[in-house]
This record gives sequence, C-alpha cells and structure tokens, in this order.
Amino acid sequence: MVVNFLSNPVDGVLLLIDYDVVFANYSAETLNLVIHFFLVDAQTVDFESRLGVDGVENPKSVVQFTRFKVELLDLLLFGLNGSVEVLDLEIEHKLELFQLLGLFLQLVNLLLPDTNVTVLLGNFLF
Repeated sequence: MVVNFLSNPVDGVLLLIDYDVVFANYSAETLNLVIHFFLVDAQTVDFESRLGVDGVENPKSVVQFTRFKVELLDLLLFGLNGSVEVLDLEIEHKLELFQLLGLFLQLVNLLLPDTNVTVLLGNFLF
C-alpha cells in the first residue's frame, strides 16, 4: 500500500512531464510550420522581386540599344555634315575662281576694242 501511495504522485509527476514533453513537441512542430510558412512567403517575395528586376532590366537593355543606335546615327550624320561642308568649301573655291576668271574676261573685253584699233591702224600703216 505504501508503494501504491507513493507511486500515485510519482505517476502524476511523470504524466505531467510527459504532457509537457508532448506539448513542447507540438509547440516545436507548430513553430516549424510557422517558420516554413514565412519561408514560403519570403520565397514568393523573392520571386516577385526578381520578376520586377527583370521587368526593369529588359526595358533598360532596349533603351541602351536604342541610345547606341541614335549615337551611331548622330556620328554618321556628323560625317555626312563634314562631307557636305568640304563640298561647300570646294564649291566656294571654284566660285571664287570663276569670279576671278570673269574679271579677267571683263578686262580682256575692255582691252579688245583698243587692240582692234591698234591692229586696224597697224594694217593701214603697213
């Protein structure tokens, strides 16, 4: 009887310890599920942020490619502009030469009547 009397409180304490261990195990399992839920949520946020970054990087690449094409076109236009300026200078130079030739021809035209008179007088004298 004494053993029975002492075993009841010991059994009660052991049962309480068993309940505490089981409760701690359930608490650990619940905490593990909560942490797993937060991990899945964090992975979802990471995936969405990667989609957002890809959504920014692709248009950024298109903008950089368009910028490159515009700069290349600007360079080509600059080269064409330089060619046009060289051609313009060459035309101006030829125009000045033609104007100088026109002045010489006008001088010759002015001197022709005097030459004609001189030739005419020379023909009469000889």
